Amino acid sequence: MDKKIGIISGSGMDDPELMKNIQEKKVTTPYGEPSSNLVTGKNCGR
Repeated sequence: MDKKIGIISGSGMDDPELMKNIQEKKVTTPYGEPSSNLVTGKNCGR
């Protein structure tokens, strides 16, 4: 079973050692654009 985690955070997430394979995605929602891009990556292989 492939498990995924989600982290909702502010400052501190820019630590380059926290995640690998980082990708930024620009998203739009019905409520408008978020203040920053969505960041995805891997932590401990997940």
